[in-house]
Amino acid sequence: MSGKPLSSLSHLQLIKLAKKTIIPPLKPHYYKGQLGKVCVVGGCLDYTGAPYFSAHAAALFGCDLTHVLCEYNAAQVIKGYTPNLMVHPYLNYKENDKNIQLIKRMQCVVVGPGLGRRDNTPDNTLDNMYRNVVEIIEYCIDHMIPLILDADALYLLSNDLEYRDRLCAKLSSNDSSKNTILTPNIIELKRLLSTYPDLYKKFSNLVILEKGETDRIKLLHKDGTTTELHNNESGSWKRVGGQGDTLTGVLATLLSWCNVIENNSSIKVEADDENDGKLLKDHNEYRLLACYVASTVVRNCSKLAYKEHGRSMQTTDLNDNVGRVYNEMF
Repeated sequence: MSGKPLSSLSHLQLIKLAKKTIIPPLKPHYYKGQLGKVCVVGGCLDYTGAPYFSAHAAALFGCDLTHVLCEYNAAQVIKGYTPNLMVHPYLNYKENDKNIQLIKRMQCVVVGPGLGRRDNTPDNTLDNMYRNVVEIIEYCIDHMIPLILDADALYLLSNDLEYRDRLCAKLSSNDSSKNTILTPNIIELKRLLSTYPDLYKKFSNLVILEKGETDRIKLLHKDGTTTELHNNESGSWKRVGGQGDTLTGVLATLLSWCNVIENNSSIKVEADDENDGKLLKDHNEYRLLACYVASTVVRNCSKLAYKEHGRSMQTTDLNDNVGRVYNEMF
C-alpha cells in the first residue's frame, strides 16, 4: 500500500492501514495521558446528553483522559451519568483563563455538542459561554491543537451574526486551520453552503466529513486538487440523536493518537516491519484516515445496536458498543 493514494484503497485496505499507522499499542512504560487527552466543549442547561455521548465514546475507544468543559447548570447532570469523565463547570464564567489552561493541555478538542444557541435564549445567558467558546476555537487553531467543530459550533460558523465573520477569517487561513475538521450532517452542510457557496475553496486545507447515507470525507488542497474518501459501509436505517456525537468522540481519540504519533518519537505504532509505520505520506493523510475509521466505527456500532434492539434502539445502545467495535476492528 505504500505510496498509493488513500482514495485508491478498498475499505479493508484502509482499515488495515489505520491499524498499522494510527492505532498505537499499549506498552507497560507508557504513562497516563500519553495515549489520549481529549476535551469536549459543550453542554448547557437544555442539552446534557450530547457532550456526554461524545466524551463517553472517546473514553470507550481508548482515550486515557477525557474531559467535558460545560456551563455550570449542566455539570452536575453530566457528572451524574458517569464517574469516568472529568467535568468542568466553567464554560459560562466571565473569565476564560481557567478554561484556556485546561485546553492547552489537550491533544484534541471537540467543540459544539450541546452548546445551545443564543437565539433561543431571550435573556442572553449564553453570551459569556459563546465568547469563551470562540476564544477556545481561536486558541486551538493558533496553537495547532487538533480541533473538531460539530453541531452548534457549526451553527456559530454559518449563522451567528456576531461571531460568524470572526470564525471564518480564522478558519480560512490555510496555515492555521490544517488541524481542524468539520463534521456536518445534511442540514448543517446546507447552512454552511448557504453562507459559503464556495465552502471547500474558502476553507481549503480543512477536512470536512459530510455525514449522510454515504459519509464523504473531503479535503481541498492549496493547489486546488481534492482528496475524497467515501464510506458506504452498512450501518442501520434507524437514526438516533447523538449518533454524530459518538462520531466526534471516536474521531477525537483517533486525532489525539495521530497527534502523538506524528509529534512524539517515543510513541510507536505496531508495525509488521520497519517501513509500515511510514506508509502515510503527510499530515493530511492522518486526518483523512482518522475520519474514515471514525465513520466506520459509528456505522458498526449502529448496526450492532439495531440488530439487538431493532426500532427501539437508543443512543445509549449505539454509544455503548464503541469499545466492542474497537476490539473487533483492531
